[in-house]
Amino acid sequence: MTSIPITWIKPPPLRVKLNSDGSCFNGQSGGGGIIRDQKGDFIFAYSIPLGNGTSNTAEAEALLYGLQWCASKGIEMAIGETDSCRLSKTVKREWKPLWKISNQVQEIQKMIEDHKFSIVHCFREANKPADALASLSHKIEEIKVFTLFSNLLSNIRGLINMDKWSLPSFKQIKIKPSHFVYDPP
Repeated sequence: MTSIPITWIKPPPLRVKLNSDGSCFNGQSGGGGIIRDQKGDFIFAYSIPLGNGTSNTAEAEALLYGLQWCASKGIEMAIGETDSCRLSKTVKREWKPLWKISNQVQEIQKMIEDHKFSIVHCFREANKPADALASLSHKIEEIKVFTLFSNLLSNIRGLINMDKWSLPSFKQIKIKPSHFVYDPP
């Protein structure tokens, strides 16, 4: 095993980044997300309980909610970042969508076309504030939005500051041997 450092990458100037995540616990799903500017400063965050569902539907709903918020505020050229490889590849039309999320995927694709949004994949270690907001969705009964940094839970503020200061999280990976040497007796 080895560790590699993973940091959240700030968006380029004149763009914002939306990090979203979904969560499923005991058949109940929820999502969360956070929008930050090119300095890593907080703009908006949300936590949405979704009821019965799967992690795939939660990932799609969380991303869609954030993109809809950006569009409603006239924010163009947002970068949507998700730790769901499936969702990222599906939205980019590299993979076919699961039937359960095909409607959300179509809505996300339309928003990408209409608003110059882009979607990228990130490691979970670079998505910790969104993950914490998705986990919060299991403790609330209705959508919770945050427009002030000071209203966020302290653990989420800490994760946002870690990202802003480019402090890494560490991903544990297994090193596979690149070759085998077989020396028979």
